[in-house]
Amino acid sequence: MTVYLTPEQVLELHGEAIAAFGGTSGIRDTGALASALAQPAMEAFGVELYPSLTEKAAAYLFFLARNHAFVDGNKRTAYAAAYVFLLLNGAELTGPDDAVFDLVLRTAQGQLPDPRAVADGLGPLVTVQKQGYAESKEASKE
Repeated sequence: MTVYLTPEQVLELHGEAIAAFGGTSGIRDTGALASALAQPAMEAFGVELYPSLTEKAAAYLFFLARNHAFVDGNKRTAYAAAYVFLLLNGAELTGPDDAVFDLVLRTAQGQLPDPRAVADGLGPLVTVQKQGYAESKEASKE
């Protein structure tokens, strides 16, 4: 079963990012934050929009970076949310820091048009440590 981030966890990650690297703390748009946090679990007609862990992490990264829910630290919070989400679900960002940083910047700058494009860039940077939710569903079909 996939473990999703709670709003409290994301607010804590935001606070830690601001404390560590500076900036103004605070939520600019609560609706944008709620929307960003709902995206990884979204379904349409009973089908997950982002079925794999990498796609779900990419949705956190994309929507938190692009929705600008916070006054400051949106990119840092987006990165941290994707990172922690992967850890909670048995995966890890293991790619080079410069590749991850570049992906976050390109996402925030609008160079990647949607979460699937982010997932394409994120995939090679993620190592799954244990069988994840999407992989379990596929294995049970065989």
